[in-house]
Amino acid sequence: MRYQYFNTLNLKILAIKAIRKLTGLNFYISFSMPGVDLLIKNLLKDVKKGFYVDVGSNHPIHHSNTFILYLEGWRGVNIDLNRDLIKLSQSIRRSDLNICAAVSSVEKKFTVYEFDNDTVSTIDEESAKILAHKFNLISKREVRTETLEKILKSNGITNNIDLLSIDVEGADFDVLKSIDLLYFQPKLVVIETWGLNFHKIYENEIINYMAKNNYVFYG
Repeated sequence: MRYQYFNTLNLKILAIKAIRKLTGLNFYISFSMPGVDLLIKNLLKDVKKGFYVDVGSNHPIHHSNTFILYLEGWRGVNIDLNRDLIKLSQSIRRSDLNICAAVSSVEKKFTVYEFDNDTVSTIDEESAKILAHKFNLISKREVRTETLEKILKSNGITNNIDLLSIDVEGADFDVLKSIDLLYFQPKLVVIETWGLNFHKIYENEIINYMAKNNYVFYG
């Protein structure tokens, strides 16, 4: 079914390119939720064929923050703990480095909680309890986590990251802490933040952490 989706999508992309050429209008379709990829594209509009690191990449097209960039010639690293989705990424996004791994700030054994909705798998036990109220838990398995910094350096990636995207269902801050931001210096960081109170922005641990690393909160 996913391959059928991809084939249908190819036709849509070709149609959009044809309309762009005929009309001279530059417009895009969004693949992510809810239009985050278009916001990313706008914020990084001066970057041509950049490099991304997508942690919790999930499906290579559907709900992806980076597929629109892939179509524009960007390349990067997709990391997810779902083995089937990484296999799919290897088939569809062959120019990317696709890695099946669980990322954490410490290297140790964790339990992976996998639900009937493959967008919400997690290694965070508290998040799994919350998700269990909405989705059916289908499996649990043990994994040994790695830091994001170790994964990147072991694959020869040391800096020049234009986009770091993190979406790992409740373990996002832990992943963020597993990379030295001052060393890798991603131009833009997009990270899922649960329960963010916009009236008390700087009480949020992720916002505070980013500010300490010389990043400015955008939205």
